[in-house]
Amino acid sequence: MRLMFHCTALLKRDFLLVYRSRGDVFHALGFYIFIASLFPLAIGPDPELLKRFAPAVVWIGMIMASLLPLSSVFDADYQDGTLDLMRLHEAPLALLILVRWLAYFIGIQIPLLLVSPWVALAYGYSVTLVAPMMLLLLPGTAIMTLIGLVGSAITVGTRQGSALLALVVLPLYVPVLIFGASGLQALAALESAAAQLQFLLSMGLLALVIAPTAAAAALKIQLE
Repeated sequence: MRLMFHCTALLKRDFLLVYRSRGDVFHALGFYIFIASLFPLAIGPDPELLKRFAPAVVWIGMIMASLLPLSSVFDADYQDGTLDLMRLHEAPLALLILVRWLAYFIGIQIPLLLVSPWVALAYGYSVTLVAPMMLLLLPGTAIMTLIGLVGSAITVGTRQGSALLALVVLPLYVPVLIFGASGLQALAALESAAAQLQFLLSMGLLALVIAPTAAAAALKIQLE
């Protein structure tokens, strides 16, 4: 009960921080919409061509927009000493990082997810495919944020952290991009995307177990 109380208090604090820095949410949303608006200018207004590119636009836009706020997840806590207190807390640091991820995912990533159907519909996606598309995007974005959390922990306190973060996490996003985009392509062709969804769910569970521990280890190294 005591541990649950501390985690709940930390979750409320992290939600408050996300709310106060809601400019990060608007920047990520604006960047996502900006990326989505560039593709028609580059490939032309052909509806069939746009529909073919919709899965790539949705996933690439989500990946790039997610990187913006990830670079500063731990920076403020690193500078004011909060990370040192978290490391000395009776609760495992990995658990506290998992709480931080939950606040970030709900506060920043969920708004990006809610924009994705509108992007897909603008590219000619059918309304009936929105729900299956969200089922693919939900575990995929959870994986990306968990991996990004590890990258943010590795690059915290370093110069040009955003550039280093991109170099660290983008190669790890490739499997998510491949299976996520192929799943959306299968949906667009009215085929089953069960295999892609199962892969993303399995990878999401694996990331949920490994990423907080890896991020905690990286932070401890940075703090020593």
